[in-house]
Amino acid sequence: ESEEKYRDLFEKSKDAVYITSREGRYIDFNQAALDLFGYTKKELLKIDVLKTYANSNYRDKFQKEIENKGYVRDYEIQFQKKDGRKLDCLLTATVRKDADGSILGYQGIIRDVTKEKILQQQLIQSEKLSSIGTFVSGVAHELNNPLTAVLGFAQNLQNNENLPPEIKEDLDIISEQSKRTVGIVRNLLMFSRKHKPGKATVNINYAVESALNLHAYRLKNDNIEIKRDFSDNIPFVLADVNQLQQVFTNIILNAYHEMKKAHGKGTLTVKTEKIEENVCIVIENDGFPIPSDKLEKIFDPFYTSKEAGEGTGLGLYISYGIIKEHSGSIWAENIGDSGVRFTITLPLTELHEEIIEEKALPAVKKGIQLLIVDDEEPIKNWLSGVLLKEGFLVLLAKNGKEAVKLLEETEFDVILSDVKMSEMNGFELGRWLHENKPDYMKKFVMATGVIDREVDDFCAEYKCRCLTKPFEVADVLRTINEVVG
Repeated sequence: ESEEKYRDLFEKSKDAVYITSREGRYIDFNQAALDLFGYTKKELLKIDVLKTYANSNYRDKFQKEIENKGYVRDYEIQFQKKDGRKLDCLLTATVRKDADGSILGYQGIIRDVTKEKILQQQLIQSEKLSSIGTFVSGVAHELNNPLTAVLGFAQNLQNNENLPPEIKEDLDIISEQSKRTVGIVRNLLMFSRKHKPGKATVNINYAVESALNLHAYRLKNDNIEIKRDFSDNIPFVLADVNQLQQVFTNIILNAYHEMKKAHGKGTLTVKTEKIEENVCIVIENDGFPIPSDKLEKIFDPFYTSKEAGEGTGLGLYISYGIIKEHSGSIWAENIGDSGVRFTITLPLTELHEEIIEEKALPAVKKGIQLLIVDDEEPIKNWLSGVLLKEGFLVLLAKNGKEAVKLLEETEFDVILSDVKMSEMNGFELGRWLHENKPDYMKKFVMATGVIDREVDDFCAEYKCRCLTKPFEVADVLRTINEVVG
């Protein structure tokens, strides 16, 4: 009766159904089992069942469990395909006995839950990064104010031709390290931003190829071979090409370090294809596999396997955020014992969606009357000094309360206001303008260390612009020129 039951399943089940001997041979199975493991019927009948287990210990544990109870239900186990890919599965099985009650083998059903596991891990990762992003947002805001001043004054001093060479060298270091810190903070802020990145139609093959070309010389010199398998008819996607190139670069560099560490050489394989309604990018390396207890941590912030000073641990963290901003998915898996595979999917998008283009900076108009509202004295001092030299008329206020007094007495072309201030913050100042001087809302610019949901919603509701710290003079001039037309 049991045999008939499983024989019926052979024909109807979409899951893998099998019968094995106790000694470790496949006796019978359905087509789904062949699809699951990737073998032909002839091959599967010949091999030891251990070949289909991700680890031989899994077989031992399974046998002890099923022979002790007589059955297993939704038993979590990891199998392995012919090509080495690991499969997370749930196994429901019973023992097979002869007339004397001796165990002959096992029969059961294998359900592949690899995709479900990946989705579950991505959900956990998204929730984890959401909470971390809130914390990072606050830290980044506090860093951006002093960074704006440090970078600004350093650049001012660098333009002084009368400084001794050794002082200029020190200033170069200060400026370089400030920019490095600015880059880190800006990357961190990507996880608190709710607005979409600037997008255009992107040829994925071009984006991947440009990232490969950027590092081609280094890869070639260190005996890393690049194998390309690009689909010729891959559709365009709507994306920020610079951000995608950053993702590909992060994965390529990680692969480079792992292959060099493992063998002193290696093969990097890159594949692109269209799968259903997505464009899929697969990047494989033949370096060391990622330890199973570390695999789910690689997208965590500041996690790195590199030596101290070799990496910040932000590359994959940033990459995860970029792909999520593009409504895509990214995950990693080991290729047996011979490397790691990163998979990225991006949804196909109608090409008529908005395409954002960078506009050239117009000439600076002279005599513009500007009100700077900020409680950070270093920022006000630096910015007012620079803008005065550019021909602006500048007045300063340390909070919204002081700004209101000036606005009641003086006309301004642009108001540049920080968000977090005592007595009257940027939101309160903006609402006061909306109620008392509504025409000023088109002249109002929020300057903030972080764009969170509150800032994003405020700017959308009141139709005002936003300038993100740390900014440089060119960023300020561009924004002012946009306001005054």
